[in-house]
Amino acid sequence: MRSLNLRLARSSKALQGYFLHYMDVAAGCRNSQMYDLREFYDPNEARFLLYRRVALSADPSSGNCIVLIIHCFQEQLSFARIGDAEWTWIHGEEHFCHYQDLFYDDKDSLFYALRDTGEAHTIDFSGSSSPVVKIIFKKVVNYIDNYKYLVRAPRGDLIQVWRDDDVVDNGEWVTKKLVVYKMDLVHQKVAEVKDLQGYALFLGFNTSFFLPVACSPMLKANCIYHTDDNTKYIGGDKFSRRHIVAFSLDENVFAEFLPCDSRLNWPPPIWIRPSCEWVG
Repeated sequence: MRSLNLRLARSSKALQGYFLHYMDVAAGCRNSQMYDLREFYDPNEARFLLYRRVALSADPSSGNCIVLIIHCFQEQLSFARIGDAEWTWIHGEEHFCHYQDLFYDDKDSLFYALRDTGEAHTIDFSGSSSPVVKIIFKKVVNYIDNYKYLVRAPRGDLIQVWRDDDVVDNGEWVTKKLVVYKMDLVHQKVAEVKDLQGYALFLGFNTSFFLPVACSPMLKANCIYHTDDNTKYIGGDKFSRRHIVAFSLDENVFAEFLPCDSRLNWPPPIWIRPSCEWVG
């Protein structure tokens, strides 16, 4: 990987694992410092430490696909095109780190990425040179105590969802609160949303998306369907129970999907988006 120090441990030709180096970007990504963790991870462990999110610009079979990933640790971005032999690190400014979610928008051919402060960026690969990163929404908070998702609403608005987790008596991490905010790009502020206007919202390991409740009688309006995607918890205890919940924005309560099947523990469950179309 370019600008990311990752050493492979091999015995003969077989991959045995990885030695990871931690990059401290406290002084800004340009002046990052490397620290050797001196920790060894086999491939099954390392995959939970190398990246957090992935977004694709197109079907890879088209041959014209850009893959953008969020690394773990300092949550920086790297990209690769079809045929590239290595990942290219997006760096150079203190803003280019601590990302928590991203997606690709077919309509404007831009990647959108959200930082832990609520600051939102676009990443434009349309030029022939390096990608252009633009700050489109200033930070909302300074103190970070939750996880944030970014999603495009059916009517075009950009939406942030903030997730608060807590540890219960048995040591499990559970989601305690979900709050939806609409981003006002003109006035650079957020406003809480309680009405999803006939849609349900799906969050988890996959890219977040909305579905009209008219697609299925099983869906409830103003509901957030959430699968457990706490990478730190899952990576450390992968066979523990995964929480799959529906959160009602109207009643402000969680409902767990029961019965809990142990087959959902591993691999972590994801939502599969159906191809239903509905015009209201």
